Amino acid sequence: MLRELHWTPTALGVVMGAGGAGGILGALVWQPLERRWGPGPVMLGALSLNPLAQIPLVLVGPGLGGQIAIGIGMVIQTGAAVCHGGLQRAVRQELAPDELQGRAQATGAWLAFSLRPFAALAAGGLGTWLGLHLTLTLITAALVIPFLVLWNSPVRDLGTVAPASLTVAEEPANP
Repeated sequence: MLRELHWTPTALGVVMGAGGAGGILGALVWQPLERRWGPGPVMLGALSLNPLAQIPLVLVGPGLGGQIAIGIGMVIQTGAAVCHGGLQRAVRQELAPDELQGRAQATGAWLAFSLRPFAALAAGGLGTWLGLHLTLTLITAALVIPFLVLWNSPVRDLGTVAPASLTVAEEPANP
């Protein structure tokens, strides 16, 4: 943004800070949304917003209009990410049996955080090799993949969550 769109460091800081406001908004709305529509539809809705919110980053040029468009995209994208993340962790905690809580959390954290350095390295390499605009376009298109994976899973139909402790308690004991 500094080199390609000729933003000032202040403009970059303000736009990136807008993402923080989106994160707060996402944290405030995920529980009411989940109560109204259920976890599956809310997670799918949040994931569907990610590639859409990334589009301004691919399309806009220099200037205040581009900064506003990308700032709005950051609010939406970060809000959707926090909404999805909070909800998927809550669902995982409700569904995982007590003895698997640690493993479920560790696996989720590993998938969410440990792959980021590799993604950053790949994005940097692609940006150098293909150019910034094409790389951002490919990344935006790739953001559809998590939505498609979730759409083709049982999560799509998840209207309510039955805690694992209730499910286990209903099973007959083995003699």
